[in-house]
Amino acid sequence: MGNGLAAYDPSSGAFREVKAVNAALQPEDKTAFTTGVLRDASGIAWTVDHLSVYRYDPRGGEVKRYMFDRPGFEEWRGVTLGHIKQDALDPEVLWLRPGGRA
Repeated sequence: MGNGLAAYDPSSGAFREVKAVNAALQPEDKTAFTTGVLRDASGIAWTVDHLSVYRYDPRGGEVKRYMFDRPGFEEWRGVTLGHIKQDALDPEVLWLRPGGRA
């Protein structure tokens, strides 16, 4: 499956692929892997990898990629996005936590 979303299917007792998000990646980014996922109150699934945030709308099956803009990329080498969280006071805000070393 690569970088994507899967859901547990209780009837089969297995996970099934819901949507592969790595189709949105450039060939040089194909090593990206999901490091965090969040499903918001509206049903949108948000995932992060070391390069991007993805918005998946299960109603239409559309995946939209938002690149993590890192000025001075060389200074950020080794830093990845590792966690995504919805703000408890403002559901329109998502918090991203980078990890690693710079």
